[in-house]
Amino acid sequence: MGSKYIWICASIAYGILSGLIYALIARHRRYKGSFWRRFIVWSVIYTVAGLAICRVLWHFLSD
Repeated sequence: MGSKYIWICASIAYGILSGLIYALIARHRRYKGSFWRRFIVWSVIYTVAGLAICRVLWHFLSD
């Protein structure tokens, strides 16, 4: 499955990118609230979800 650090970096990148996309869509739809607050909160949520998924995959697919 490769190095676990690659998967950790991929989870962090997934969280940041997903948080950015969510914040941009919310800004486009003119939802109330700060762009940066929404970006940070949702980036953390998506990063934690990505890390949890990678942890489960690492458990089942590691040798």
